[in-house]
Amino acid sequence: MFLHYIHNLRGIIILLVVFAHAVAVVPQGDGDFGYLSRSFTANVSVIFTVIAGYLFAVLLDRYQFKKISNC
Repeated sequence: MFLHYIHNLRGIIILLVVFAHAVAVVPQGDGDFGYLSRSFTANVSVIFTVIAGYLFAVLLDRYQFKKISNC
């Protein structure tokens, strides 16, 4: 069960996270660019965390834990 749309959304959100970090170093005025950049990057980390948590929950059943030997 590979969820293509979730992985595509994750890729878009990753690009928005990179954009948020890049825009953080640019001085933002009150113009259109400042408004748009704040709008796109306001809660992108929260959305990324929700998607990552959802994928973790979906894929957890298939994960095989490795046993670590004691030294």
